[in-house]
Amino acid sequence: MVGNSQFSRVKQWALIGMALLVISLPSVASAKAGQATKKTNSEKKAEKRALKFGRRLQSLAQLGKNFSQIKKKPTQPVVYPEKVPVRLVHIQNMIEQGQLMMRAMPASFPVRGRISSVFGPRRHPRSQDYRIHSGIDIVAAFGAPVTATADGRVVFSGDRAGYGKVIVLDHGYGYQTVYAHCSRLLVPVGVRIVRGQIISHVGKSGHATGTHLHYEVRKNGQPIDPKPFLKRQKPTVS
Repeated sequence: MVGNSQFSRVKQWALIGMALLVISLPSVASAKAGQATKKTNSEKKAEKRALKFGRRLQSLAQLGKNFSQIKKKPTQPVVYPEKVPVRLVHIQNMIEQGQLMMRAMPASFPVRGRISSVFGPRRHPRSQDYRIHSGIDIVAAFGAPVTATADGRVVFSGDRAGYGKVIVLDHGYGYQTVYAHCSRLLVPVGVRIVRGQIISHVGKSGHATGTHLHYEVRKNGQPIDPKPFLKRQKPTVS
């Protein structure tokens, strides 16, 4: 009887041990899963820190700083100094180009007087047939000074059929101006002209019925209406 009781006690303790082992298995498995998850998150954080460190290292290297300054967090965004002068030069070139273009645009009356004939179709004063008037006629006193309406270069200075004594200025950007029926020409071909410079005097040379200046504005070789370019002086139109 004693042997049987001892055997039954051993059997009870064995059953209790197996039960405890079964209960502890899920907790051990969940602990291992948590450790794996924590390990994965820590790896991600380490990768982010390494990537951020590499970017700072690259930025500091481009700025020429030493290794001891890598750990210091930059207080301002990284600006590459070698690009700043290039941008300033580009902006300055754009401003200068705009100023040159403005100086090359006809923007004034070439002579003080009144407009006697406008741009467009009209009856020719000599032949009496209808033709396109390629400019405007400005009546002024004989010998009155004629000034350039924009900066440019003289491309023609001499006599031309119908125009008489005429000067043609090239202003660049496709613009040209013509000053015809002059009595005297003051500038030769090839000379640089600035706006407001006297280039000739009013006359009645060529096919002119009276003393006046025939003024044209051309864009890419084609005559256009000079009226939009006449801003400084507003004489009456007869």
